[in-house]
Amino acid sequence: MKKLTILILALFAINYVYSQEYFASVKKGNQWGFIKEDGMWVVNPQFDQVKEFHEGIAAVRSDGKWGFIYRTGLYAIEPQFDMVKTFRVGLAPVKMGKLWGFINRNSHMIVNPQFRSAKIFKDGMACVEDKNGFGYIDMTGTFVIDPQFDNASSFSEGMAAVYVEKKWGYIDNIGNWIIQPQFEEAKDFQNGFAMVKMNAKWGYINRSGNYAIYPQFQEAEVFSESAAPVKVEDDWGFVDKSGNFLINPQFEAVKTYKEGVVAVLKDGKWKFVNKSGKYQFKLSFEKVRSFHEGVAAVKKDKKWGFVDQNGNWIIYPQYDQVGDFKHGRTIIKKEGLWGWINKKGEILIEPRFTKVSPFAKVR
Repeated sequence: MKKLTILILALFAINYVYSQEYFASVKKGNQWGFIKEDGMWVVNPQFDQVKEFHEGIAAVRSDGKWGFIYRTGLYAIEPQFDMVKTFRVGLAPVKMGKLWGFINRNSHMIVNPQFRSAKIFKDGMACVEDKNGFGYIDMTGTFVIDPQFDNASSFSEGMAAVYVEKKWGYIDNIGNWIIQPQFEEAKDFQNGFAMVKMNAKWGYINRSGNYAIYPQFQEAEVFSESAAPVKVEDDWGFVDKSGNFLINPQFEAVKTYKEGVVAVLKDGKWKFVNKSGKYQFKLSFEKVRSFHEGVAAVKKDKKWGFVDQNGNWIIYPQYDQVGDFKHGRTIIKKEGLWGWINKKGEILIEPRFTKVSPFAKVR
């Protein structure tokens, strides 16, 4: 019993270490590979294209065909597909010729190529399209909801938006109508709300299909931190979940709230405002990104740097391009090459790559 307990703990420790690994895909010359957080190669550059790791393997393209590799760089599945998507719940959509099917991690074709299009599995089902339209299959490839729709999205919060007879509505996971087709456009549910378009105007519905905010906006975005950007005629403002204006429409462009602050464009200059609509600080910029981990990337005099929420310069403008901070680091581009810095502006990984993606947990 004691040996078994030690073995279980050891396996848990190994799994924990792996689960905490972060890799970044990087391009050196014309080839892609993966590096660890210290900048060392974990998979040498050798691929034409790569995707992030999911469920322990990553999609890679070589000589025009897609396959999958382990984190060691060894092939889990040899390149043989014309297109692929990432693994979810042990299955991945793959395209051979003009048709999509699904494989498992052992490269076995679980669902033979037969679909015109296929999405990844979500909530135990995958949205697929055949000659009869869009429907949903389970993990054996059996139709749970027969193909019958002109368009469809994946399930989100127990419902999927589907398009039939030129109208969008929502179904449950056995194909029953929860919200009858009536909308010109419809987005996925997020946090109990979905954006819908009616009479060329956008509004928001709740899970019962009732309007939480009646369609009245030229454009709209999803809620973030209980505020949604909406456009009235030519100006953007923000509403709460009851449709009350938090900030009246007055801006040329906006982003979504992050960390209690949002970027807004007025008179051709970007600034930041808080939830009360007051300017967070006086500085204005040519371009901005949203706040992440207490700092925001901003462009001044054609170069990018970083400020905190008080408007203090954390890193003065000096980069051609940047990303957002995550886990205390961000990508930066200087003199045509990409690398990484920390919040002190110290170089973590020297700029030496032609293209990069941010570090992501190896899942």
